[in-house]
Formats: sequence, C-alpha cells, structure tokens
Amino acid sequence: MSEAKSLIQFTEFDVAEIAYQLNFSDPANFGKFFKKHSEQTPLEFRKSKAK
Repeated sequence: MSEAKSLIQFTEFDVAEIAYQLNFSDPANFGKFFKKHSEQTPLEFRKSKAK
C-alpha cells in the first residue's frame, strides 16, 4: 500500500500503469483494493496530495 501511495503521489504514471507495476491483473482490481484500504480512489488520493 505504501508503494502504491508513493507511485501515485510522486510519479506521473497513470493509475493503470501503476496497477500493472504492482502486479495487479487489472486496473479495476487495483482501484478497488486501493479504495478499500485508503477510503479514496487512486485519483482522489493524487488530487488530495497535489494541493
């Protein structure tokens, strides 16, 4: 989870690229996993950290 947050926050990779880098078979699965553990979608997390 910390690796996912770092990649979302500090890189310009899109969410699908991050999902594949972290060995998720599908970006949708990554999105569900991320939201379950952080209560935000990956894009919501990225936007909240960009401020």
